[in-house]
Amino acid sequence: MLSQGEAAFRQALRDLARSSGGTQIAPRQTFGKLYVALDDYLTDSAFDPFRTIPRDCILETWPVAAGERVLGEVLPARRLHNPRTAANEIGVSTKLVEQIMTDAGALPAADPRPFALRTFDAAEYAWLLAEIPTLVGRGDMLAAMGATEAQLRTLREEKIIRPLTKHPRVKAPWQLADGLALVAELHALMQPDPADGSGWEGLQFAKRRTGLPVGAMLNAIRERRMRVARDPGQSGYRSFMVLKAEVDSLTGARPHVRRRDETAAAGQPASVFANSIGMRRRGWYPALHQAGHAPAFWNRHPVTRRAVLYVSEDDKAKFHRPFLTPATMQSEFGLHCQTCTVRLRAAGVRPFSPGGVDFGPLYLRQEAEPVLQKAVGLGQG
Repeated sequence: MLSQGEAAFRQALRDLARSSGGTQIAPRQTFGKLYVALDDYLTDSAFDPFRTIPRDCILETWPVAAGERVLGEVLPARRLHNPRTAANEIGVSTKLVEQIMTDAGALPAADPRPFALRTFDAAEYAWLLAEIPTLVGRGDMLAAMGATEAQLRTLREEKIIRPLTKHPRVKAPWQLADGLALVAELHALMQPDPADGSGWEGLQFAKRRTGLPVGAMLNAIRERRMRVARDPGQSGYRSFMVLKAEVDSLTGARPHVRRRDETAAAGQPASVFANSIGMRRRGWYPALHQAGHAPAFWNRHPVTRRAVLYVSEDDKAKFHRPFLTPATMQSEFGLHCQTCTVRLRAAGVRPFSPGGVDFGPLYLRQEAEPVLQKAVGLGQG
């Protein structure tokens, strides 16, 4: 094999490593006499080139721990984890790690490799491993948010708050920070006077009464088209109230929009579209439009008569052609949005920022798409 050159030698070692099964799973057993001989002659510099190639193969195949010596060299930082090594490191069950990493795209759902060699990049998914021990169950999430089961179910169904994994066997899939962030956001947006009259109702009750999604009400609150206040007799998410009249006005606006007249806007408010693609920073789409990077048009709101920036279906298509956001990446490629941004960062792809202007996590499709296609195996040909 050596007579065929270094590339052939490397490939032969990779094939041998990947064919490991049963008890023959450690590098010493897999490579047999070759490993023993190279390990025995560590002080012989003549063997250095031959040690480098098997060492590279070992480090790209096995989950070697930081500080472990491999053919004479100490690994300074872990490169790979498998579910068991990751679980041992963060103190959770192996099955939980396997389920979450599969959901995140770190491990393929159908993986032919032996369990010990079902590895993933330790550095790339360090953020996700750090999240796993902090996950909480439904009861803890409800208590921390001050929400009811119906409220949390609605937030999940409308994808306002998402569990880290959807696997039914994972009993603690919730990221506490997500729920607390929503409560903190509403607290910052609420008016100082309490909701102390019969004209107020909870978000969940408003949804049940009118059919208006909670997400639509949250968008209206963020855009200052709807006021939010607290019921002084309650705490947490369940304490936030909205005015019935403003809810009715929001639902009543829809028939006017459907009328084919000169005052109806043939599109969707740009802020609503921005929220739907995960870009919730106030004024984000107008700034992108003002800079000439995104199509839109101004029109009078059919109810409030205020000038509002709208996007048509054609405008949306024109936006999606050159751009990707973490939310649209997750939708298109099936990888967790944070996995997508980590992959792009590792590949040197940076957010779109012409002239140094910060437009948040917005990426050029032509730069991001090849990296993400490769990540899901679509770029292999």
